Amino acid sequence: MKPDSSLSSQDAENVAVPEPMIDWVSLSRHFEGNEGLIEQLIDLTLRTQAEIPSQLGQAADRLDWEGMARSAHDLKSLSGHFQVWALVELAKTTERAARERQPTAPQLARALATGTDQLMGVLAAYRGVVTQTPDPAAAIDLVSELHAFAEALRGRQMAAYHLAERLQTHLADDELWPALERAIRAALDLEFAVALSYLEPALAAIEAGGK
Repeated sequence: MKPDSSLSSQDAENVAVPEPMIDWVSLSRHFEGNEGLIEQLIDLTLRTQAEIPSQLGQAADRLDWEGMARSAHDLKSLSGHFQVWALVELAKTTERAARERQPTAPQLARALATGTDQLMGVLAAYRGVVTQTPDPAAAIDLVSELHAFAEALRGRQMAAYHLAERLQTHLADDELWPALERAIRAALDLEFAVALSYLEPALAAIEAGGK
């Protein structure tokens, strides 16, 4: 269970970098014992999120308030996926401090970047993999991609997360009609059943020739 704790930005000058401790038993229970899903989540994180800590550090160095807030928000979600609550709380505090342009924000951001780098190291050690940079994705066939998305959602495969990112990146704004957009957002939050409930009617409408 997530602890009810928070870090005050007023204490930022003395902020310590939280240890990225992962309770693997609790994490396995959260994913209903689906170890394959956990491994896919780790692999996807290492492949697609490894640059965020350095981006956050760079934003702190140049006092990019929006950049700090955006990266902290992303790292809040990333840490939450692995239930590293100390990093989640630090990310929340960092995001709030950056949005309010508090002078403590850069130091908080650097601590968060360091802690998340350490988390990446823990994940890489667990999987025994080297972080890779993803290849640019090619243009997609919408119907085929949505069928693959639906299949991944039904199987609760981490590929659904990757496909949601791909769809979000490659579809023009006017193509993201409400049901499909909600499906993508739900998948990015790892709510696969919810995503499927939005996707199936949207896919049926597409195949019927209308949005």
